[in-house]
Amino acid sequence: PLLLDKVSAAEFGLYTLGAAFVGYFSLLSLPARSATVKFVAEYGEDDIGKIREFASSTMLVNFGVGILMAFILATIAHYCQELFVIEDEFVAKAKLILYAYACVSPISQPLSVYGSILLGLQDYRPTSVLDVVGALVRALTILLIFFLDGSILWLVFQELFFEVGRNIFLGILLSRRYN
Repeated sequence: PLLLDKVSAAEFGLYTLGAAFVGYFSLLSLPARSATVKFVAEYGEDDIGKIREFASSTMLVNFGVGILMAFILATIAHYCQELFVIEDEFVAKAKLILYAYACVSPISQPLSVYGSILLGLQDYRPTSVLDVVGALVRALTILLIFFLDGSILWLVFQELFFEVGRNIFLGILLSRRYN
């Protein structure tokens, strides 16, 4: 990949490691997300009150999953040099990447319920548009790293901020549409 011309294989490996942990731990909230889509699809727009109650419960479950993810990721970050073969010069960056993912998990996990609600309502436009925008922002970030000799941390923080921002935007969209 183009990115590997500017960041080391070790840095890219650290980025992939953090993203992989988040992906695996996100599987813990998959049943709650699937249940949200099913529940919202069954009730539709006819019973927004029940959807709000169910969404609140699902957010609480996902918050618990996010806290668990944060604890595990922070523990892995603390012991990353003992757990993985990481050169001394990259240990601080590895810890920063894993701690960043740990900090965002309790926020991004519950907010992801908004996307599930839209899927249940079969309103795919907002999530589709945001997915395209996210891909473009990611590509732009990779180009900035390439041309400005940036760090892989730019990509990590861009993805984390975009994920949280995306879910906040979906929440605002839903609250305006259904209040």
